Amino acid sequence: MSRFEKLAAAAWAALAGFAGLETAGLLSRGIIERAPLCLFHAATGLNCPGCGMTRALVAVFEGRLFDAWSLHPLSLPLIGVWTTWLAWGLVNRCRGRRFSEGWPDLLAGARGWAALAVVLSTWALRV
Repeated sequence: MSRFEKLAAAAWAALAGFAGLETAGLLSRGIIERAPLCLFHAATGLNCPGCGMTRALVAVFEGRLFDAWSLHPLSLPLIGVWTTWLAWGLVNRCRGRRFSEGWPDLLAGARGWAALAVVLSTWALRV
């Protein structure tokens, strides 16, 4: 696994773990809502295209899908692609292949520009 793949898997596990601790009542939701997670927002006072995504992803792991959608509309597609990619990689590793072997490059060429357009248009609608 590359460093990026390990980091992505660790981040997914951290979000799931945080949501589990919060659901079990061992951690307060207020902690994540008070923490300055976005450096862009902390520096400028403006929301960035990803503002609300961390809280939205935690809400997805807790099963609060409507809350996740209202916090950031792209959270549900992101968690779907992220989870599918991790599952794909685990299957590849079990088969003795490279982690991302056979996974389409979702940000190559026109798909990358389309993804950027979706992110920016979502941001513009939310501002």
